[in-house]
Amino acid sequence: MNEMKLKQADPTDLTFAFERLKNEHICLYETIYQLENRAKRLNKVEKPIEYVSKLEVLRDQALSLIAELAKHSEWEDNELFPLLIEYFQLPGHPHTTTSLWMLEHEHELANLFFRYFLEEADSCLAQQKRAPGSRLTDQLLQACRLVKEHLQTEEDTVLPLEVELYVGTDASI
Repeated sequence: MNEMKLKQADPTDLTFAFERLKNEHICLYETIYQLENRAKRLNKVEKPIEYVSKLEVLRDQALSLIAELAKHSEWEDNELFPLLIEYFQLPGHPHTTTSLWMLEHEHELANLFFRYFLEEADSCLAQQKRAPGSRLTDQLLQACRLVKEHLQTEEDTVLPLEVELYVGTDASI
């Protein structure tokens, strides 16, 4: 327990936060998987009317994922990360602190690709036409890939602290 300084508070809040993180990530991965599959299928649609219709659904689902990610990120920023800082004195974990900072930049890059996708999708929908090639869906698939990497990095960074919590809790019993 030399590396970790646990506050003398009940770690129950943090235990619930770790569970919430894992549960939300499972839901996000599932949503991303569905979105990726729709994007890949969209490229195979040949009829312009069917393409536009499926693009509209894909766009709406992308917006829904973006909203879920924003809500998840807000919870992390306002609740999870402050709890981690409080319980684990993160300046003593420089790798974790740096990783949390990098996570924000990954999130911004994914948002950029989502924005590119949405702008092009809106243009196609306004003109009721097919996007040339696969550039439109490539942007969405890139955003999804970045979000999955972001979630994995988050898990690799945050979840080892859960083990420290249990080791620290067991040691204090």
